[in-house]
Amino acid sequence: MGWIMALYPESLLVGSSQIRESFLILFIAMAFWGVVDWLANRHRTAWLWLAGSLFGMLLFSPGVVVAALVGLGVWAWLREKERRISWWWVAGVAVVVVLAALLLGEVVGGTLQVPGGPLANLVNWLRYSANYGAYVTEQNSGWLQNIFSTLPEPLHLPFIIGYGIAQPVLPAAIGVLKGVWPMRVLGILRGLGWYALLPFLLYSLRSIWKTADKRERIAWLWLWLVSWAWIIISAARAGGDQWDNPRYRVILLLFQAALAAQALTWQRATRDRWLGRLLAVEGVFLVLFGYWYISRYAGLGLRVFHVFIVFAAIAVISAAILISGWLWDRRQVKRG
Repeated sequence: MGWIMALYPESLLVGSSQIRESFLILFIAMAFWGVVDWLANRHRTAWLWLAGSLFGMLLFSPGVVVAALVGLGVWAWLREKERRISWWWVAGVAVVVVLAALLLGEVVGGTLQVPGGPLANLVNWLRYSANYGAYVTEQNSGWLQNIFSTLPEPLHLPFIIGYGIAQPVLPAAIGVLKGVWPMRVLGILRGLGWYALLPFLLYSLRSIWKTADKRERIAWLWLWLVSWAWIIISAARAGGDQWDNPRYRVILLLFQAALAAQALTWQRATRDRWLGRLLAVEGVFLVLFGYWYISRYAGLGLRVFHVFIVFAAIAVISAAILISGWLWDRRQVKRG
C-alpha cells in the first residue's frame, strides 16, 4: 500500500502540480491515520489528525469531505467488534456532512445559469457536468461520434463511463506516434500505472468475498463500493478527458491502494488463479485495442477493423478465458 502511494504515476504527476488533488490525497491520508490510530490505540492525538484533515479538505473541496468522511467513518464502524455509535459522534458527522454539502451547493451554484437552493444546485451541477463531459468527449473524437451515431441514446452515458474508466488508455498512449516524446512517455507511464492497478481493484471483490471474518468482509466490501462509486462518478463527470478524469479519480488513491494491497496479500496466501485470468483478459484488451490504435493512427499499412469488431473479439476471447477458468476450477473440485 505504501509503495502504491509513493510510486503511482498519477499521484506523482498531481503531486508535482499546483492543483488541489495533491493536497486532498495528503489530507485523506491524515484522516486515515487518525482513524487507524484511534481504532488501534485510542490515542487522543488521533482527533488532531482528523480535525486537521477535515479542515484542510473543506478549504479545497467540500464534496471530497463527504466522500472521505462517510467512507472512512463507516469503514471504521464496521471494523469495530462492538458496533456502538455515540450520539455526539453521529451529530458531529452529520453536521460536517450537511455543512460540506451546503457549501458545495453554494459554490457550484455560481456556475449555473439558473441557480436554486444548495441541494438543487448540487443535483443540477452533477447532471450538467455529466452531459457536458459526454458532449466534449464526443466532439473531440471522430470514432466516438461514429459509435454514438449507431448506439441508442440511453447507452451513450454508460459508454462514456466505460470509456472514462479506461482513461488514460494505454494502447492510445502507445499507438499514437505523434507529439513530443516527453508527453508521450508521460502518457505511457500514466497508462501503465492505471492498468497495473485496475486488475487488482476488480480482483479485490473476489478476495473480499472469500475473507473468512464476516466483520472484515463487510468493512472491505464497503470500501470497495465507495472506491468504485468514486471511479464511476469521476468517469461520468469528466468523460473521456485523459487529464481531468484520472486526476479526479486519484483523489481517493488511498482507498484504491488499500484494496489492491488486500487483494495481493490474499492472492499470495491462497495462490488463487483468478487474478492471472483477469490479467489475461486485460492483456487481450491491450493487444487487440492496441492493434486497432496502431493500425488507425500509425500509418503502417495495417488493416483497420471496425471498432465494434474489435470490441466483439475482446468480449469473445475474454469470455472464453473466464468460462474455461471456471470450468477448470469445477473440474478440480470434483476430482478433489
